Amino acid sequence: MKFSRLIKQVLVCLCLFALTGQAIADPLAKVKRELADLKSAYSAYHAGDYAKAGKLFEPIAEQGDVSIQIQLCSMYRMGDDTSHVYKGAVRWCRQLAEQGDSFGQWMLGVMYDQGKVVPQDFKEAVRWLRLAAAQGDSDAQRWLGTMYYQGEGVLQDYKEAARWFRLSAEQGNADGQGWLGGLYQQGGGRATRLRSGVYVDKYCCR
Repeated sequence: MKFSRLIKQVLVCLCLFALTGQAIADPLAKVKRELADLKSAYSAYHAGDYAKAGKLFEPIAEQGDVSIQIQLCSMYRMGDDTSHVYKGAVRWCRQLAEQGDSFGQWMLGVMYDQGKVVPQDFKEAVRWLRLAAAQGDSDAQRWLGTMYYQGEGVLQDYKEAARWFRLSAEQGNADGQGWLGGLYQQGGGRATRLRSGVYVDKYCCR
């Protein structure tokens, strides 16, 4: 009787050990798979296989990894007009933008401006670019400046364009510096050559 009870206790202990071991092993195996997928995704990305990289990145992004969501959003600039990744980038850029991420807002604004994977809508472009620019994103500031310069989605306003170009330029954004210098060269402003080889008017908007 005692022997039978001992066997039962041993069996219970073995079952508990097996269940505990499985509980530990499953998460570890999952982490290993995710790390392997992440490594494969970056390898595919650097090899230029953006479709493969996107498919591997997406499950990780679905879990809320913002850095991977940004990676997928940035693929808008990498794919072509018909690739899975290029179109899929819209979803991730929009999700980031709606969460208040300035990079996602900038990229979504660019998408609406260019009209390649979403219907072209300059006012919508300005809306998202303005949100990103207000957070200090130098690329968004420069792009918003071009919208004012060209009068797309807003009334054409060179002074407002210069203001956004200057904000971008002062953060070291080469495109912002180039646009600001070009704008004031056209207007005959006094400019000084920077080390980057572009012109920036020292007296803009004073």
